[in-house]
Amino acid sequence: MIILICSILITFIGFIGTILKKNLILKMLSVGVMNTGVITFFVGLSYRSGKAAPIIDKLLKNQQDLADPIPQAVIITSIVIGFAVLTFSLVYIMLLTSRRSTMDVKRIEGETDES
Repeated sequence: MIILICSILITFIGFIGTILKKNLILKMLSVGVMNTGVITFFVGLSYRSGKAAPIIDKLLKNQQDLADPIPQAVIITSIVIGFAVLTFSLVYIMLLTSRRSTMDVKRIEGETDES
């Protein structure tokens, strides 16, 4: 239960940072924090006490309660996709910063509206 509450708090902190920060790098850092909170939330939901990892050696020796590997695969996929999106966003921010010479969202929006 404490993991779920902490993950919701982490997601909320990232969301507030995304809204309040004007620097593009800090906005993307806040998105990364939100991603971490969401992943932690799903890990907390899928955790089951008393379950064993589904490893072949354990399967052959005795039948016991095994954990479902599907949520683990989905979480790993989510981590990889989140990292890729964050990486591409940072590259885009680097290109935008080199063209506009600023990382301030308000100045970039103002320059875009004038063009």
